[in-house]
Amino acid sequence: MVKKLSENERINRERRLRVTLHREPADTVLQNVNILDVHSGLLFEGGIAIVGHRIACVGEVSDLIGPNTTVIDGGGKTAVPGLIDGHIHTYESHLPISEVARGFFRHGVTTIVTDFYGEAVVRGIDAIKASLEEARDTGLNTVFILPMPALYQDEPFVHTGTIDLAVMESLASWENCHGLNECFVKFLTQGESRMVKLVDAVQESGGKVCGHGSEASENEVQAWAGWVRRLDDHEAISGEEALSRIRSGIHVIAREGSGVTDVANILSYLLEKGADLRRVSFCTDILSPVDLLARGSIDYCVRLAIGLGVPPVTAIQMATINSAECHQIDHDVGVLAPGRRADILLLEGELANFNIAEVLAAGEVVARNGANLKERAKVQRPDFVYNTVNIGSVSRESFVVPAPAGAEHVLARVIGVGDGTIVTRSLERRLPVKEGSVQPLVEQQINMIAAIDRHDGSGRIGTGFVEGFNLKRGAMASTYNPHYQHLLVVGADADSMLVAAKECEKQGGGFVVVDDGKVVAQVPLPLYGLLSEASIDTLGQQIEAAFSALRELGCPLETPFHTLAFSGLPISIGRLKINSRGLVDVWKGETVPVVLAAN
Repeated sequence: MVKKLSENERINRERRLRVTLHREPADTVLQNVNILDVHSGLLFEGGIAIVGHRIACVGEVSDLIGPNTTVIDGGGKTAVPGLIDGHIHTYESHLPISEVARGFFRHGVTTIVTDFYGEAVVRGIDAIKASLEEARDTGLNTVFILPMPALYQDEPFVHTGTIDLAVMESLASWENCHGLNECFVKFLTQGESRMVKLVDAVQESGGKVCGHGSEASENEVQAWAGWVRRLDDHEAISGEEALSRIRSGIHVIAREGSGVTDVANILSYLLEKGADLRRVSFCTDILSPVDLLARGSIDYCVRLAIGLGVPPVTAIQMATINSAECHQIDHDVGVLAPGRRADILLLEGELANFNIAEVLAAGEVVARNGANLKERAKVQRPDFVYNTVNIGSVSRESFVVPAPAGAEHVLARVIGVGDGTIVTRSLERRLPVKEGSVQPLVEQQINMIAAIDRHDGSGRIGTGFVEGFNLKRGAMASTYNPHYQHLLVVGADADSMLVAAKECEKQGGGFVVVDDGKVVAQVPLPLYGLLSEASIDTLGQQIEAAFSALRELGCPLETPFHTLAFSGLPISIGRLKINSRGLVDVWKGETVPVVLAAN
């Protein structure tokens, strides 16, 4: 979707025209590079001339150097387009967008497609406005799309009331709204009126619809694709699902994030089948600062793909032009060509190593050898982003699951979680009863779990059991939880859970780990109860310390807070979940009792 040019952009376009015709010097010239043309897949020697934040021309540019031109010597490195993350919820990195940009620049990501839905759940349209305002001066190309998860939240169970259809229609009319995010296959195929209305409105205005096809049948996928027509999906978790979507005309965005690792499954299968990869690109969806710092972002996807046998040029195309074409932004990004944003990566050494030496975003050098070149900006944020956690009156008894009178054991529903996936299972386990309360079995990895409404101070809480966290003692708590952002707690006992929940509220949200009744690790997230004010490096260290504390308690999970978060998403991605109304059978769309039978 091509946007209307501003007056400044019109002036720069006229200047670019003169530079492209070699009538006047460029603002910046990048010379002595091997340029990867992702359209043809071919490399050629030359340079790139830049005017403002866009490319004027590529090829022979030495005569475009004037007395005021900034000259960058590429030193024979390979120039490729900036990388695109085709689907990410930035709040799940627990960083405000200004710090997200700094983290992504280190890894060559210059464009993201996002919706700010986490912030919107907590503080509505004002949170989206504040986030977009903060994004504006970062240099990161932030493609905003409608936050459908904020509209639905945890309906029919709970909703904050911050976003409704009227608000979404207003957002859709914004000039900088590019489309709609998370077109849930189940809602569309079942004819949910708000989804149908917004999808049709977005498509009629030329916008992009981004899909969410979790756990859909073949018939549902084809019906979904037939209605929307131009569609993508980041929820394929196997090669078979990916190929099914490609055959239905759906672009597959292979996901490699924190707790969600689908790229190897998808690409190994597609390579085995000899499938063309031009309808496949990458996203992270959920990316913790720990993983961003340790392995990277879309650059990691590129290296992973190459390691699986994808030719290096093809892997780079998947991370650039494939994604740009998917999102209808290839006129703007994804290729080193005239008129496009000057988002350029300089690669050192063999293409297959994908070693990023330097990053330009909108014509400015923003990172070199994995380090940011600009200091952190001081951002003045509105008061409404703070003090968003209020759990009301909660006691240790709030976390207890009562047993039927006279029972010594019960057969109970238990949420099953595991590494590498956010899809939960519905398990049945025999649990002991003590003094009228159902007990966890920590020796069998079964802990207590609770979801507390942290928005209205009602003290409303849902309780149950979960298998997979394996806390031998203590507890963990978090205010990060798609879609509703409950305060979630997992623990070996009710007393530890109470301490963790109270401390989480006291610090304004975030992560807390408790051992022996004491807080042993905490990660304050005071912005909306979701985002840190610390640098990405400091936040990464804080989260690593929390992970270390959890490992001491016995937790084996690689990304325990992300796993916990999706244990509390009761409308999709798995079978059994929890929210503040209780346990939810996702497939039935209804709350269910913890206890199945006394025995």
